[in-house]
Amino acid sequence: MQSYALILACFIIAFLLLKSRKSELEIALSKTPNLALLLTDKHNHIKFINKKFESIFSLTSKEFIGKSLNELLARLSFNELNQLFTLNAKEQNLREVVIKKDQIFLRFRLSNVLKNATKFEGYILSVADITHEKELELAKIKNEQMLLLNSKMAILGEMVSAISHQQRSPLSSLMLCLDEIDELAMSGQTSGIDLQVNRAKQSIHLINETIGSFSKFYKNDDSVRDVDVSQIIAELVLIIKPKLNEHGIKLVCVCDKTQKFITKSVSSYIKQILLSLISNAKDELIKFTSQNFEAIPEITINLEMISDEICISVSDNGAGIDDASHIFEPFFTDKENGTGMGLYVAYELSKKLNARLSLQSAKTPTKFCLFLKK
Repeated sequence: MQSYALILACFIIAFLLLKSRKSELEIALSKTPNLALLLTDKHNHIKFINKKFESIFSLTSKEFIGKSLNELLARLSFNELNQLFTLNAKEQNLREVVIKKDQIFLRFRLSNVLKNATKFEGYILSVADITHEKELELAKIKNEQMLLLNSKMAILGEMVSAISHQQRSPLSSLMLCLDEIDELAMSGQTSGIDLQVNRAKQSIHLINETIGSFSKFYKNDDSVRDVDVSQIIAELVLIIKPKLNEHGIKLVCVCDKTQKFITKSVSSYIKQILLSLISNAKDELIKFTSQNFEAIPEITINLEMISDEICISVSDNGAGIDDASHIFEPFFTDKENGTGMGLYVAYELSKKLNARLSLQSAKTPTKFCLFLKK
């Protein structure tokens, strides 16, 4: 009888100890009010769910304790969670997935529990509300999109100005032809009209060709494809040369004709970066020559292979950059009416291309280089 009583007492003490340990575990896990937690045993039966978990998914208190995890997953109806449970049970690892529930973003993290780093004991599933993080991330993306749009509008302004200069010559020629035709018709001399009509057609053809080139150049295509960098620069020269000529700025292009400069990239991004660099150089040279009348302003575009990279450099012989430490930061500018966004957006675009944009020389000459993977 005494032996039976002793055994019973030991059993009661062991039960109370186990109950105490379980309570301590629950208390410890309950001290993380911002994190929803769930624990399973090695048979995928749920051992513990804290109040935060039950609250997020509107579960009755202790409703799923002792039940299979699959029952709970069926209740949650998140198919994305199935990919979490592909962990190797014999190795310590972790998987996570983000799921949107109504207007809330939830991050699920699953980790397996191993005893002595080898024996599978179950899973720990945590759920965190990351809605605020996602809102900040979306705000950042929207802000970047606005910056890109503003930069595109500035570049578009440059292009509209370039178009007006590019079209001025053929339009003037066309007007002269029409005046000649008018005079010949008034005087009754029809023999020279055919010549003037052909000249007028040539001017119209040139206008049409130029408009086609501009449309092709600024086609809003953000897809990644094979890009011929030398062709981009040829189109770029067509656009910018008339505007540079207006300000007496010489444009020099250096390209190794024996090389092929093909890269997988986004053509519109490369164009936008180069137009920003050339626009900056042009503005600097206009300012520089207004104070140095004997200076001969010049912009050089150089295309070459350096190791396994395509290098496009844009350099000018202006006054240079005094403070080069912040040139790629937003809102940093030394121009009187500058926004400080041109180089920043160009730098961000280069990162999107997995390329490198750097200032190689601040003065004599001022030289920027864009490195693209071949």
